[in-house]
Amino acid sequence: MDLEKKKALVHYLTEFIIGSVGAIIFLILMWFKEFRLSYTLISTWVFFFNTVLIFYWLWRSSYKFWEKSFVILYFILIEIIIIKSILP
Repeated sequence: MDLEKKKALVHYLTEFIIGSVGAIIFLILMWFKEFRLSYTLISTWVFFFNTVLIFYWLWRSSYKFWEKSFVILYFILIEIIIIKSILP
């Protein structure tokens, strides 16, 4: 297998794993809510899955610290908005 095919395989495997983590988080939340779909459930799932995605991005990115700081600040603001939509 040449290098390009290996890189593509690793890329698609990584995307599959991240997607699987998102699906597992969703199924666990559905199990806790007794399999009732609601706005709160989806907001909670977005909150947790965004957290997984941002930490993966921080781990893999080669950006400078100040660039990561702006992304983290934006992430925190979005998460606050999501939390306010979950809690009454």
